[in-house]
Amino acid sequence: AGPSEFNVSFRFRPEVETKNVRLVGSFNNWERDASPMTGPNKDGEWTIEVKLAAGTHQYKFLLDEDTWRPDPANAEQVPDGHGGQNSLLRLGRVASLQKSDGQVGDGKIDVPALLHRAP
Repeated sequence: AGPSEFNVSFRFRPEVETKNVRLVGSFNNWERDASPMTGPNKDGEWTIEVKLAAGTHQYKFLLDEDTWRPDPANAEQVPDGHGGQNSLLRLGRVASLQKSDGQVGDGKIDVPALLHRAP
């Protein structure tokens, strides 16, 4: 069956100097103050680890209360309904996959089929 909850680490390096960064998404009802990130570290990154339920989650980073950014480290994005993009995170086992035309050794990856179990 697989795990129902996952500890997920998020990292974000803003392109401009930022006083605060928050992780905002469907998992915290897009509440601006629910998940403040720690930082910046010596590399300029802001970080947070959260426990998320299995499923599909949309999220963004909120910089200084008014600048919304999708995760540049996550290429999977969906329209946010406001002219921008939300990052998409899928956790846990996918109930069903469309038929794949992938072949062993072709170098192609069916991303929805991946399951990562952190130690």
